[in-house]
Amino acid sequence: MPVPVATTTVAVYAMVEAEPGEGRVRSLRATVPGHVSSPTGTEAQAPGGGGETVDAVILCNPVDGMAHTDQCETAEGDVYEVVWVRRRVGLGLDHMRAGVRRVTGTVA
Repeated sequence: MPVPVATTTVAVYAMVEAEPGEGRVRSLRATVPGHVSSPTGTEAQAPGGGGETVDAVILCNPVDGMAHTDQCETAEGDVYEVVWVRRRVGLGLDHMRAGVRRVTGTVA
């Protein structure tokens, strides 16, 4: 059963190390209907510039293997780091609930 109210599409990426020492690359797990909910944020002035941190919750259809090390990208192009993931099961409304964070600029 899909998420009852989907307002966007969410691409879930596993972050894997392609070659030792060469950093992580994205590997697509799934693209599913979803919704970005409860966004909050802070703005910080730091030496050399400023930045912002946005915390939100993404609700989406179940994604096998989704983990706190993944990234999510919405259809609007917003990319979030996954902080925590919970699978919610019951009453035909199975879905994933993930806490996500986006940091841009320099945050002190």
